[in-house]
Amino acid sequence: MRNVRRDANEALKKLEKDKKISEDDLKAGLDKVQKATDDGIAKIDAELKAKEAEVMSV
Repeated sequence: MRNVRRDANEALKKLEKDKKISEDDLKAGLDKVQKATDDGIAKIDAELKAKEAEVMSV
């Protein structure tokens, strides 16, 4: 999950460096990537808790 975030951030920074996107677009993109990462980690944590509870109840 974090590797995907890192790759996306690097791609965005390269686009900004090559002047293909503005600094504002870079910031917005980095924020979107971070939010998607946070959402994904929250889903994984929820699944982990549910599985942990299932295992402990058996």
